[in-house]
Amino acid sequence: MFFSGDSSTRKRVDLGGRSSKERDRKKLLEQARLERNQRLWLRQQNTAALNIQECELEGTGTGTGTGCNVYKESEFAKAAAF
Repeated sequence: MFFSGDSSTRKRVDLGGRSSKERDRKKLLEQARLERNQRLWLRQQNTAALNIQECELEGTGTGTGTGCNVYKESEFAKAAAF
């Protein structure tokens, strides 16, 4: 149990600073932002699909086959302006 002079049991210390951690943090934040945007896009697509399905079901139930108008007149005017 005496000191043998071997320093291999010493704890290794990273002298590189925080730069790698900061890059990891930036990478993590960017990945989280991309995932949030993807979830938002998917949610919007699902909402649009549900609206279309609802309109189609309403149109087939009345016998007229016209469905509902998905766009309100103000939205249609905005879309036509582009």
